[in-house]
Amino acid sequence: MNKTALLALPVLLIAGALAEDQAFIIQAPVAQAQALPASDLPATLKALAEGKETDERLAALGKLKQFQFKPIPKEVSAAVVRRVIDDKEDDVRKAAVQTIKEMEDEAAKDGLVAAAVHPRLDEGQRKHAAKAIRILDNVRMVGAIVTMVSYDVRTGTAIDFQPPRIRAIINPAIPIFLPIDLPDIELRSVSTSIATYAVIALKEISRRDLGANSDAWKNWFEEWKQIREVRVAGKK
Repeated sequence: MNKTALLALPVLLIAGALAEDQAFIIQAPVAQAQALPASDLPATLKALAEGKETDERLAALGKLKQFQFKPIPKEVSAAVVRRVIDDKEDDVRKAAVQTIKEMEDEAAKDGLVAAAVHPRLDEGQRKHAAKAIRILDNVRMVGAIVTMVSYDVRTGTAIDFQPPRIRAIINPAIPIFLPIDLPDIELRSVSTSIATYAVIALKEISRRDLGANSDAWKNWFEEWKQIREVRVAGKK
């Protein structure tokens, strides 16, 4: 992709729109501790999914980082994504995003991208996913959403898969996986286009409204990447 100017939008405006969310990501060193035994994982996931108290769910997210997974189990990615999009408490949602960042959970990041555009989630769930993408400030994730603006991908028929349900959005260029309990997104049927939800997600991520103009969003993305490079370099 060639780097082009973003429709005369000032660089500082874009930077200002994204800056306030960076405070949610705490760049603090993680103390080295003995890994928790795998036998503790089922109880931790149960507390994360079913804990009635906010502190219980927050404690479960903290424990997940102590398992030192290599690789991260799919059910862990699924559980954390669910807290991001479903939890009623803002503190828990932010902590779940922080957990994804600290654990470098790529499957969970893919799940958030898929959730941000999935027609079978409700508006609030998609918005929580898009906000998480903005906070994570990840080029691959934002780029995937930008690419989807030009798609005419439509929802197909739901198929009952045995858990964990890991299905892919069909895109040979950018594979995005769903570590959450959702039906497939397929290139058939005549339901709402994924592009519609991609535009809505980008409005939340960028805090700009460029409509359904895929070229305008690509230009914004190139400008955003330049701004991000400067910002990241300034933190080093």
